[in-house]
Amino acid sequence: MVDPVVQVIEITPKAAILLVSGHIDTASCEALHREISAVQANHNPRNIVLDVSLVEYISSAGIGLCTRLAQELAALGGRLAFVGMPAWVRQPIDMLGYTHFFDFWDSMYAAGETMAAD
Repeated sequence: MVDPVVQVIEITPKAAILLVSGHIDTASCEALHREISAVQANHNPRNIVLDVSLVEYISSAGIGLCTRLAQELAALGGRLAFVGMPAWVRQPIDMLGYTHFFDFWDSMYAAGETMAAD
């Protein structure tokens, strides 16, 4: 198991951009949730963009955490976006039919342009 490493890249009033790497699974969800919650509590960004290009694995627990976060953000008029998600990481999200909860972007530029327009 490789615990996720979360690095804050940039925070603006419109979005917090975080780089996540490693595994997002049952054992590591608590740490990821803690990191994202701290960013939300301290900066209150409307949207959260997760660069997951270095994520090696996401379990159903990780998908559940992200889904809850996306729902919380949507209730406040925001959204959760993933950037650079590898196909093997996205596959379980597709299989569960949860893609409608998230935005998926190939580049940080595309995600930033969309978030800035909101």
